[in-house]
Amino acid sequence: MAEYDRIIELLAINPYVLAERFHGWRIYPFQTGTYLLYYREFETYWLVAGIYHALRDPDWILSQALIREPTE
Repeated sequence: MAEYDRIIELLAINPYVLAERFHGWRIYPFQTGTYLLYYREFETYWLVAGIYHALRDPDWILSQALIREPTE
């Protein structure tokens, strides 16, 4: 949990620290290398779609992130 808090603090300061990937999602890897945090910026907020195990199928992870996209 401490690592999650550290990542959120970093993203609050600079959400653009990582390159945009897959449909605008950014992926922040935990230092342990075991988990990935998927997030995306919007005009007035940013959305954390989920924290997924790094060994999961990337297509499944992307499908889960896309489900969480807000509709306009």
